Parts: sequence; structure tokens; C-alpha cells
Amino acid sequence: MGRIADLQIPVFGVELDFLLQRETEGEVPPGTVPCILDQCLSEIEARGLQEVGLYRIPGASSAISAIREQFDSGMMPFGQSYVFSNEYFPGREVTYFSQDYLDIFAVCDTVKTWLRSLPQAIFPSQCYYEAIQIMREFQCLSVSPLLTLF
Repeated sequence: MGRIADLQIPVFGVELDFLLQRETEGEVPPGTVPCILDQCLSEIEARGLQEVGLYRIPGASSAISAIREQFDSGMMPFGQSYVFSNEYFPGREVTYFSQDYLDIFAVCDTVKTWLRSLPQAIFPSQCYYEAIQIMREFQCLSVSPLLTLF
């Protein structure tokens, strides 16, 4: 299995700012998405969009735990097998491997579990109603208007 070099700090239950700074090794560019979200959502888009009840049907708890353990130990649990250096880990080589047997519902539950584990909400409580109003006005076509809140 691939391991992100020298990265043994968990991604679940970690402050979002800290996680992004760790992944970008410093200043975080606007619009940066945590690696766990990027990887999970890419996997969901690649093989889950035809599923009914994608975020409603629970995944196998053993698969969710396995995915979580892999991310928390620096593993990349989805995708093609190759070594690369990317914007999340500049100058580092990361082995990225495939496990197509993983339950896509478990991948969705991993996203929900990660979001729930954040110490602080993504949308601060003081911005909640304003964020909802902006999403209604723009019919959720883009998140860029939301970025003006923060």
C-alpha cells in the first residue's frame, strides 16, 4: 500500500486550517480542498454517481473503519497505481493504489464521518443563515459567492 512520506498525523478530528497547512506545507491558496475530500469525491464521481441513495444508504462499518485508518496513517486508499507529486504534497512522492472492491457507500460515509469529526463547523454559526440565503439565490450553482463570507 502507498504511504505518504513522513505523514503520520491523523486527518479525522483535526482542525481544517491545520490539515490544509500540513498538506500544502505552508500557506494555503484560496479554494484548497483537503486531500481526503478530493480523493473520496473523485472516487464517488468515478464509480458512484449511478447509485441510488448514494449518501443515504449506509456503507459497511468495517469498510468505513478501514478507509479511515488508511487516511489517518497517511495512506491513499483509492485510485490508480502510480507515483506522483501533486499540489497537496509538493516535492513528495505518493503511491496511489486501487481497491475497486471498496463499497462506494462506505466512501460516502467516510466523507460524512470526516465532516462530523471536524472540531469546528465549515460554515461558522454566525454565517449559517447568510450562506443558506446565498445558496438559494444562486441555486447552488457555485460556491464562489460563499467564499465572500469568510
